[in-house]
Amino acid sequence: MRNNKRVTIKHIAQVMDVSPATVSKALRGSKEISREVQGKIRDYARRIGYRPDLIARALSSRQSGMLGVLVPNMQDNLYAKLTIGINEQARRRGFFPMLTLSENSLENERSSLELFFDLRVDGVILTPSANIASLDIYRPYEEMGLPIVYTGMNINAPQNDRLVVDVNIALEAAKDGANAANLLIDTIQRRNRITQRRDAV
Repeated sequence: MRNNKRVTIKHIAQVMDVSPATVSKALRGSKEISREVQGKIRDYARRIGYRPDLIARALSSRQSGMLGVLVPNMQDNLYAKLTIGINEQARRRGFFPMLTLSENSLENERSSLELFFDLRVDGVILTPSANIASLDIYRPYEEMGLPIVYTGMNINAPQNDRLVVDVNIALEAAKDGANAANLLIDTIQRRNRITQRRDAV
């Protein structure tokens, strides 16, 4: 019979006769733990099917490693290439993109943004629905601390100091997607450094 009980860091620590902190650092590849110890812990974790608790990690580290991506549809070649660029660059930098489609519905956008917030994504790349009057409709999410990079075809809404990547032609959309991912990740990491400095005071 298959054992469905979740394997925890505490269990690994007990078997390997080390502290849970050592296991956590080893699984993250911390330089504080020797390569030999890291190898033994990782091998054992792999053998017993250990999977990290992403929600617990997000709570403790204030990072989930996930990015929300919201575009109108995937039929348009521009949005398809945009998301390809986002996906490739985000994964290259150690982040996992979560894609949802708005179908140009403000209600779908709202529910997706609320889902992203509840899942504690580190930030969002958003292509707004067609004919929005102002990017200010997204301000409540920004004020809750959710970093957002806006992408689109010549976004004509007032931009103020928001993070915006213009997307004009499908041939360049993959590159623009990568730029959007880099801009968002750089912003997330800069905020995290500021938060860590404040916590250290």
